[in-house]
Amino acid sequence: MSLTTDNVRPSPIPNAWRIGRLTTSGVIMGLCLLAFCTGVLAVGRFEMNLGTEALRTLASLSSCSGAKRRSTPFVNAGTCGL
Repeated sequence: MSLTTDNVRPSPIPNAWRIGRLTTSGVIMGLCLLAFCTGVLAVGRFEMNLGTEALRTLASLSSCSGAKRRSTPFVNAGTCGL
C-alpha cells in the first residue's frame, strides 16, 4: 500500500454550506412527486374502483416511474427493477 499526504492548509474561517436553495428545491420536487402519486391513487380508487392489492401495485409502479422519469429522462422508464 502506498501512503499519501495532503498538502492542504486549514481555512482561517469556517466553511459554510449554503444549502437553502437546494433544500427548497428538494422539498418542492418531493411535494410534486407526492401530488403525482396521490393523484394516480385517487384516479385508481375513485375512477377505476380498484381494490387494495391493485392500489398497492399501482402505488409502487407510479412512484417508481415518476422518480425514474425525473432522474434519467433518456432511459426507458419501464425498467424499474420491481
